[in-house]
Amino acid sequence: MKKQVPDESKIAVTRLARLDRIKSLIKARPNITSKRLAEILEVSPRQIQRDIIALMTYGVPIFSRRGRNGGYSLPAGYSVSPDMFTVDEASSLSVGGEAIFGYTDLIVHEAVQTALAKMLAALPDRLRRQAQAVVDRIYFDHSKWYLKYHTSPLLEDLNRAVMNDRVIVVTFTERDDPSERTGHVDAYGLVCKADTWYLIGYFHEMATMRRFNLFRIVRVADTGSSFRRGDAFSLRDFWQSDLEQFGKGRTRVTIAVGAAAWTRLKDLSWKKECIFSETPTGMQVTMFVDGVDWVVDLVLVNRGEVVVLEPKGLQRRIARIGVALAHRHASGQASLTTETVDSGAIGLEILENMSVTSNS
Repeated sequence: MKKQVPDESKIAVTRLARLDRIKSLIKARPNITSKRLAEILEVSPRQIQRDIIALMTYGVPIFSRRGRNGGYSLPAGYSVSPDMFTVDEASSLSVGGEAIFGYTDLIVHEAVQTALAKMLAALPDRLRRQAQAVVDRIYFDHSKWYLKYHTSPLLEDLNRAVMNDRVIVVTFTERDDPSERTGHVDAYGLVCKADTWYLIGYFHEMATMRRFNLFRIVRVADTGSSFRRGDAFSLRDFWQSDLEQFGKGRTRVTIAVGAAAWTRLKDLSWKKECIFSETPTGMQVTMFVDGVDWVVDLVLVNRGEVVVLEPKGLQRRIARIGVALAHRHASGQASLTTETVDSGAIGLEILENMSVTSNS
């Protein structure tokens, strides 16, 4: 079999593109580490070190700082020429500018539009025409299907606290507890996920970093004091770690998922600890959760294609809800009452009557 010889011209172009990206990343993120560069560019840290040496040989004034918060940087006055943009890079920036208009809470539209116009104006004519053509052919509709977008009126105050490293007093409620709590928080950052904003901060009363859903924050007050932000803190790393821990608990729940439902559910953000077993009818999933309300919703919305195998208490709860719903609709005279179907009284009474009937 004839041995394939790599195309050296393609290899050279790939490396030049990577060198340009390294230079831009170092300029945009002072003290960035070789490990982080390697993660972004999907190469080894050793390859990054070789590329850094090559850039320095070409005259790029990269310098490094050792230590815990060290990394690679460029002099403050060093600038990256617009001529260095590729067509894909210029187009991506233009389309990205259009995309962020959907996050209107902290974005000033005029500022984004002006920044994009300046970037396009600085590009060579060929790149500018191609980048503008991409924007003209892609449209982002940021409105939600059947939903109006709402935001917290406290977002602006929280953003100001985050940007100025302020210690604030936050009054809030928890996901499963409507009673109000108050505590002191070092406002480290804000995260927007799926149209929901979260405050990330150090909660003094519990001596821990945590997130606060803005829709559960009732009041915010500035204490007039600031905190010293640790250089080692990474908002991105904290959020990813917190997401993995979210919802975990000691309650073991096993569900059977039909094949049709699994095509919809397989792409959920399942936790690493989940246990998956294929079955003749679909998939069996065992998970460890801190609450089961969402499991109830999952069963109901999938209309019989998801079944709870354990625990028994959850099975009985879903059965009560199902019986109560059927009872309310079977007569053809369905109506709402002050008692929810999840309260248990209606479904429990019917279930008990059914049990008596079946045993008699």
